[in-house]
Amino acid sequence: MPRREDAPYRPFCSYRCKMIDLHKWFDEQYRISEPLDAPADTPDSAPPPRDPDEE
Repeated sequence: MPRREDAPYRPFCSYRCKMIDLHKWFDEQYRISEPLDAPADTPDSAPPPRDPDEE
């Protein structure tokens, strides 16, 4: 059975399945086991902006 792109609970098949999945995340049954490396151009790794008053 093909999935409809406009399904109301996409990517889940129903509201119930959506809530079951959400509960597993909240209950920490699902977790990201390794830290994600931030790309070099993200604001966290960029130097802080210069203060124009310090010039």
